[in-house]
This record gives sequence, structure tokens and C-alpha cells, in this order.
Amino acid sequence: MQKFLRGWQWLESAVAVVAFTLVAGALIVDVMGRELFALFNNIGMYDFAESWLGGVFGAQRFAVHATQIAGMLGFSIVVGTGGHLRPTVVDKLFPDHMDGLVNRVSDLISAGICAGLAWMCWDFMLSTKANHEISMVFQIEIWPFQLILAYVFASAAARYLCYVAMPSARPDTKGGDL
Repeated sequence: MQKFLRGWQWLESAVAVVAFTLVAGALIVDVMGRELFALFNNIGMYDFAESWLGGVFGAQRFAVHATQIAGMLGFSIVVGTGGHLRPTVVDKLFPDHMDGLVNRVSDLISAGICAGLAWMCWDFMLSTKANHEISMVFQIEIWPFQLILAYVFASAAARYLCYVAMPSARPDTKGGDL
């Protein structure tokens, strides 16, 4: 199970890195394009530069969509690494020998919350798909970009259930405490 969870973590991390790389690339191309076309405009190449002075068409919107994917994957990645913030006040209510049980119950509750959020995101995505809502810049439907929301919550719920089934797979909590 731990090997599977590590592979899953690696895959999500790789997708997030690719998405952030695409964000950086799109924004660099946009800024460089804007600066180059301003330079062409300044040296008298008005016809060439006139329509490009605002940057590369769609680059910023593409960067927003890629950021959405990378950022949302961060949620499930943090769950997989144990780096999330968590309230520790409950830890003090129970004796140390009950830590295993408290962790399993908290993981089960977290799985339920994430599963509920995944279902709500899935339902929202289906309504967006049914209404054929489109991105105004790219003229494509936006539901595939919303699918990441349902995925990350389902992914986190599945991870939490794995931790309930196999407590040794649960990462040490190294995030901040509240």
C-alpha cells in the first residue's frame, strides 16, 4: 500500500510541476511578447506590432487554468505528505496511548468531509457541463477544468481511507499546528 501511495504522490506531484512549468512558460512568453512588440512599435514597425501590444492572446488565461490545476493538486499532495495544518487541541483531550485510535477516527472524518466535497464539486461540474458554459477566451467548455476540484477531494478522501485501513501508511504530521 505504501508503494502505491508513493507512486500516486509522485504522479500528482509530476502533473503539478508540469502545470507550474506551463504557467511560467505562458507568462514569460506573454511578457516577452509584450516587450518585443513594444520595441517593434518604437522602431517604427507599427503594422507588425500594433495588434500584439497587449501580449500573446490567451497566455494569461491559459496560465490561470494551469495554475488552477497545479494549485488544486497541492491539496491532495499536502494530504499525502502530512503537511497540512491541523487543530491539536483534541490531541490534549485524550491520553497518548489513544493516539492511534484518534488518528484513525480523524482520518475517517476527513475522508467523509473530502468525499462530500468531491460529490458537491462533481455535481457542480455536471451542471456546468449541462449548461455548456464556455471559456470566453478559448471558446471551449470549462467543465474539464472544474473536474480537478472533484478529483483532488476524491483523491484526498481515498488517501484518508487508506490511512484508516493501514495506519502505518499515514505520514507524520509535519505541518503547522493550530
